[in-house]
Amino acid sequence: MSDGSTQRRRRGLVRDLRRDPPQATALDVVPLDSVEIAELATLMRDAYRGSVDDEGETWDDALAEICATLAGQYGPLISEASGAILSPAGLVSCIITARHQGGDPFVVYVMTDPGARKRGLATGLIEFVGQALQKGGDIRMGLAVTVGSAGESLYERLGFREA
Repeated sequence: MSDGSTQRRRRGLVRDLRRDPPQATALDVVPLDSVEIAELATLMRDAYRGSVDDEGETWDDALAEICATLAGQYGPLISEASGAILSPAGLVSCIITARHQGGDPFVVYVMTDPGARKRGLATGLIEFVGQALQKGGDIRMGLAVTVGSAGESLYERLGFREA
């Protein structure tokens, strides 16, 4: 958890979908609108708790962030490039993608429940998004990652490079 005394550094990364085409994924990704907002807030709180991105946010903070994100805070939601993975127990992972400032697609959040990590869910969701974006005619996708976070090496492995 961050105590606010250290500044987190973020890196803007871009993946060229022509140079690094997305791989097929066998994950069963459901539309984001089939998931309750409260479930998304719980996943967000739990996914970031204890990570380099944790600033002590409460469930209410996570709910407000999810609502703002879905309402277009980071640009219009790209529903065909956003989705969730469910298990019999409920929501385990999701990805939210928006059209940032009317331009390129931007992965706003990739979240996985701590109990479901290291199973390829985030990788599969990113590939799912890449496929959806390619199908829609997009040639690149971007995201921002906190230096030292668990996602940093994953994104680089998947072809994301400094913007």
